[in-house]
Amino acid sequence: MTENGTLLAGKKIVETSAGSIGTVIVRELLRQGADVEVWDNAAAALDRIRDAAVIDGRRPTTRQVDITSEAAVHAAAASAIADLGCVDALVCTAAVLDFSPVATMPLDQWRRTIDVNLTGVFLCNRAFVTHMTQRQRGSIINISSVGGLRGHPEIAHYCASKAGVNNLSESLAREVGEHGVRVNAVCPGWVDARMGDAVLDWYSQSWGMPREELLERVRADTALKRFALPTDVANMVVFLASDLSEFITGEALEVSGGLTY
Repeated sequence: MTENGTLLAGKKIVETSAGSIGTVIVRELLRQGADVEVWDNAAAALDRIRDAAVIDGRRPTTRQVDITSEAAVHAAAASAIADLGCVDALVCTAAVLDFSPVATMPLDQWRRTIDVNLTGVFLCNRAFVTHMTQRQRGSIINISSVGGLRGHPEIAHYCASKAGVNNLSESLAREVGEHGVRVNAVCPGWVDARMGDAVLDWYSQSWGMPREELLERVRADTALKRFALPTDVANMVVFLASDLSEFITGEALEVSGGLTY
């Protein structure tokens, strides 16, 4: 990355997760000079990020928001715009991931995944897009997954939700491009973070494969021979929030190191 404060100076950004990847994204946004408000439904996670994401004495503001609630998102967006003065970029990071074959997946599990991973993204996008079109500028960055580009066993609900995010992003980009608003999806591969660990643990147990053997298999299927780091995802977010990406919209951009699996 470049020196502190050079890419996003003065930009106002809302980010929707205080989880492990979200925390790194927020740090990099702050490092590049943005003012950041973080949303999360868990008060404890918001408490942690206020201490974990501090750059040169600057830290994010936080707001407890249930992104699956239409009323909560609408109210939070209005408050964020008022408090920040405007919102230049929205980063939708919040997601859930659990595991089940389709044949035995409870309907509640399917619905919860779609509610958070897709409907939550829709609600947040919708809440800010009119503000951005009125200002004739803005960047919406929806964190998706390579699972939205190709299916994987036992996470069909997650893959379906992320495919929806990719298509929502492209569709919205085509609706609002003439107003100077850009919308893109970021599709990480296997990330060295809590969610990535959960995937490895599940597949290791489900397939009866030692964890190290599975790690080597993933590395072998990755051109750069390593997992993505949260900073790799954060760097793409910074780029898309910055003016360097002003002619990029409607894309599902892989951050996977060349993963072929």
